[in-house]
Amino acid sequence: MVEVNQMNVGFLGFGEAASSITKARVGEVISSAGGLFAGVAVILEHSYGEMNISDLAKYLLVRHAMHAERRAHELDEAADTISEGGLEPFATRGGAMRLAWSAGHGVSSKIAQLPESYTEVLDMFLDD
Repeated sequence: MVEVNQMNVGFLGFGEAASSITKARVGEVISSAGGLFAGVAVILEHSYGEMNISDLAKYLLVRHAMHAERRAHELDEAADTISEGGLEPFATRGGAMRLAWSAGHGVSSKIAQLPESYTEVLDMFLDD
């Protein structure tokens, strides 16, 4: 069973809401998911375990650059669906706008080969 503490409760996205959710209840949810958290953790560790933080940042920024345009369109469609349900898609529209901003910098077309560092990728976003 996964030990639940304040650190991994926050990691799971409960943040400040954790005060209204007992650690025991979070543990029950994790356990009832058949060890889902533990399974995901093993997959992530296997996928990223050998990367240092700089390499992980570079990897994530390159992936972001490559997929920002598609993801922006997907979030726009999700926002339309949420609106049709009578709700205001504040976060969804905001996410779509940020992804469209990223895509607008054309970083994916600037990446001919894997950059040396994450700062190279950041510089591509800032160069206009």
